[in-house]
Amino acid sequence: MARPINPTPVLCGEDRERFLKDLENNSHDSKKERFLKECDRVFKEVKSDLD
Repeated sequence: MARPINPTPVLCGEDRERFLKDLENNSHDSKKERFLKECDRVFKEVKSDLD
């Protein structure tokens, strides 16, 4: 039988502030950005061929 899922902890205080700051400053490097754009372009191209 499956175990129950534990509730997700709530971030408070400094942990909360640090987490929110990290979310705001999250960025990809240019190599990763180019890769993601190329993946998106290929996906759209393949999808349009299937339609």
